[in-house]
Amino acid sequence: MATTTTSHAILGFTSHLRESLILSRSRVETWVEHEKAQADAVYERSKQTRASHQHRIDQALTNLLALQLEGGLAVSETESTTKKEKNLAARKEELLREQEAVESEIASLAKKQAQRKAQLQELNGEREAEKAKVQGTRELKQRVQASKQTTLEDLTKGIVNYQYLGIDFQKAQDNHMKFYFTQLDPTQPKRQFSFLLQVDDVDDQYIVDVCDPPIPEHILNELLSDLNADDDMLPFVIGMRHAFKAHTLV
Repeated sequence: MATTTTSHAILGFTSHLRESLILSRSRVETWVEHEKAQADAVYERSKQTRASHQHRIDQALTNLLALQLEGGLAVSETESTTKKEKNLAARKEELLREQEAVESEIASLAKKQAQRKAQLQELNGEREAEKAKVQGTRELKQRVQASKQTTLEDLTKGIVNYQYLGIDFQKAQDNHMKFYFTQLDPTQPKRQFSFLLQVDDVDDQYIVDVCDPPIPEHILNELLSDLNADDDMLPFVIGMRHAFKAHTLV
């Protein structure tokens, strides 16, 4: 029986303690919730206060930057205007220098043009004089050639009188004249001695292209020199005959 009473006492104590603990926990939880609510309210107010302060700070900074920017732009515009004026002045001076250079170049070109015009007129005069000179030379050459041709034709007529001496001739290609001599070699009366005569187109001089048999060069040159000096064909032909005849005596 005593054991049962003791057990109930213990159980009763335990129940009371449990109730006290539950009540204390409830009170603590209520206090915690209250404190938490107050803390949350303080946090929200603090957060709002910080946001408000930050907004005012940001606004102040924005205003300050705007003032600084406005002041800076004013200074910059002043400096820019001054710089532009300096650039315009420098550009004006540069353009003036360029204008002077262009005017100087134009004057130089005009002077050169006048000089070239004078040179052209001089060259035209020289060209006309040269044309007249060439024409005169051409006419002189034609007269000389005509004269020499006339000389050959005269010789053609006159040489017939000397055929008994064994002299004959005929025209060859390119206005050449070929002369033949016989009756020079006593041992061979019909043996032919010949030379080919022509007028050089370059300097209008008589030249001997072929001489058969050859005669001494100095004798041939002397005979040609006399012929070119006086255009007298007959003495030249007779001189060639004598030179050939002398060859037979060697």
